[in-house]
Amino acid sequence: PLGMSEKITGFEQTSVASLLGVTKKAGWLKKHGGRGLTANWRKRWVVVTNEHIFWFKTDKDSQPKNVILLASYDTVENLNKEHMFKVLNGQKSSFRELLCRASSEAELKEWVGFLTHALKTSVLQRSKTVTELYKEKGRVVKTLALRVAEARNLPSMDRNGLSDPYCIIQLNEQSIRTRTIYKELNPLWGEEYNLNVQDPSQEVLTLLLYDQDSNPLGKDDLMGALRIPIHSLTDEVQREQWYPLLPMDYEKLVTGDLHMKMTYRPGINHLPSALFVSVLAARNLASKDTNGLSDPYVKLTLGHKSKKTKIIKKELNPVFNEDFEFALDGDSELCVTVWDWDRLSSNDFMGEVTIPLEHLHPNVVMDQWFTLNDRVDHPHDDEEDKHEDHSDHHHKKPLGDIRIKMKYGEEKVLPSAAYHNLISELQNLNGLLALSEVTQERDALAGHSINLFYALDAPLKWVNALTKSEVHWTATPETIFRGNSMATKVVDAYMKLAGLPYLKATLGDSIQRLYTLKHSCELDPTRLEEGEDAKENLHNLETEVQTILGKIFAALDACPTDMRKMFQTLQSEVKAKYGEDHIARYTSVSGFIFLRFWVPAILGPKLFGLAKEHPSKQVGRTLTLVAKVIQNLGNLVEFGAKEPFMTPLNSLIQANMEKMKNYIDKLSEVSAPAVPSEQVVIDTDVELAAIFHHFQKNRPALQTTVDKFGSLAPLEKILDTLAALESKSNFQ
Repeated sequence: PLGMSEKITGFEQTSVASLLGVTKKAGWLKKHGGRGLTANWRKRWVVVTNEHIFWFKTDKDSQPKNVILLASYDTVENLNKEHMFKVLNGQKSSFRELLCRASSEAELKEWVGFLTHALKTSVLQRSKTVTELYKEKGRVVKTLALRVAEARNLPSMDRNGLSDPYCIIQLNEQSIRTRTIYKELNPLWGEEYNLNVQDPSQEVLTLLLYDQDSNPLGKDDLMGALRIPIHSLTDEVQREQWYPLLPMDYEKLVTGDLHMKMTYRPGINHLPSALFVSVLAARNLASKDTNGLSDPYVKLTLGHKSKKTKIIKKELNPVFNEDFEFALDGDSELCVTVWDWDRLSSNDFMGEVTIPLEHLHPNVVMDQWFTLNDRVDHPHDDEEDKHEDHSDHHHKKPLGDIRIKMKYGEEKVLPSAAYHNLISELQNLNGLLALSEVTQERDALAGHSINLFYALDAPLKWVNALTKSEVHWTATPETIFRGNSMATKVVDAYMKLAGLPYLKATLGDSIQRLYTLKHSCELDPTRLEEGEDAKENLHNLETEVQTILGKIFAALDACPTDMRKMFQTLQSEVKAKYGEDHIARYTSVSGFIFLRFWVPAILGPKLFGLAKEHPSKQVGRTLTLVAKVIQNLGNLVEFGAKEPFMTPLNSLIQANMEKMKNYIDKLSEVSAPAVPSEQVVIDTDVELAAIFHHFQKNRPALQTTVDKFGSLAPLEKILDTLAALESKSNFQ
């Protein structure tokens, strides 16, 4: 199908400029996109490398709109109409086609000829010899897996003796906000993120803990901070511990990075020695003003000479693009400070970096992001810039602790052709099933394995093998798919890959409407505000639950066909083992589609792309109550003594019980027409590299699985070849 939406995994940091060294062809094309009434032609800057086609909005973009894996296609077809052509997979008629249009007949012939050759070359690349592969360079992908778990013993910031804490996580240009936990000094978040690392020797992970102000126009209070240099994590050991929060107020807060280029020119003939500095941009700067933003500028000081950039108003990620030249006269270092300009008071210090000139090589450009550091007073500070703060720098009052889990990792990724035999061997599944039993890193393996099979257009092969195995080995129906097994983790990840457009189309409008509502749905008597009517709130909650349920039930036929095939296989296996009439035929399916799909999306709409911001306190509570009811209905159980204030909803659950069973049965049937899953572009080489390294870590433990899964000798031979290739390859 044409115009399918795409999600990019592994290419978030790929810019047009970063591809210059590997670009084989680049130019403008029009690409057909969208569905139905939104279908149209979109002009895109296209960059082709040996392995991918990148689609950018402009020829200056820092991130692609789409990425296409060349290995997924084998044919270019000239449509002989309006300069249009298709790129398709002749072996898989259901595979997504790319419909493109050139600006002229000459460009059409050029693109068709080039892409035809590129696709043939891509096929040939997969049959390279090991000797040829030794000559090719690999790459290193650096990531930080982070889980913000909880905090404890936070200080009270509000009149009620409590706080409304949330976290801001910053690393290079990435900035993430957790949800707010209201009225809590020991908040629990449990939010997980995978962050890209560019330069571990320079970058710092920053966590800022704030108390959300109840007044939308007020300023959130900074409660404490944690800064962890990435270079301290490069032993690649997983850490999970409590870290004490450090004091940091707005005047002293330093975050972010500064992008500069510098060139030292030695004196030659009549030309004096000089330093050329380009101040390009900054990112993730600290907020210094009440509007949550800053007005930054940069000051460069070399000896007694100073120069400044222009002021960028109301921006935490300013772009300067200004060039400066300094004559050198025995100077040893360049001091660069970032300031927030204030009209009526002293300017606020935002961070600094000092570059020893001895680090610069003659006539060689140093192009780097520099992490901003806390202030060190210098003789060249002047009264215009200097923020005079004489407050005590050492808070004696404890600020609490935050528990985080993190692991820095580097994946050495070989050229695509190196993994050809591994791809073939993995598809017999025995090796992966054995690895699933012995690995201590199920979350990571689940993600990498389903990403790979999704990219290979065979996700159900892996998903169904795991669910069948779990049904077979689970002793009682009450515990089936209720633990954190490899099957539950893989299915969970698969639904997020395949079903996000379905999720957004079904619940997006309803969630957006809930964000605008002013009425309360609170039933807990300990949470009711003065003057609230519990009966009216009950009516409000029943209305919202019925609305959401109605949307879910009505959208049954829009569920991607492959997801329904998965549920069909799952339900068939359960019925075969426990009987047609056992309740497990329903709860096994609802345990995924409700407890791991609909309900988490309702609880965390921002995390699932249903909203741009986290919900307000009242909306968040409404979403929680709606989710409670829908979760109980999905479990086919009523509310009991644990939450007596929710028991009035039991009549709604009873009224929808048969509808729920019918929905689950229908969902587990496959009917025409087919509904495609989301098209996701995945860097398969990264996934294969990660799976290879999982096998290598678990080679001894895999020997214990021979009785169950048989000999893995063919796989072990491939692993040995990859290990030898990796040890002799050059990585960039």
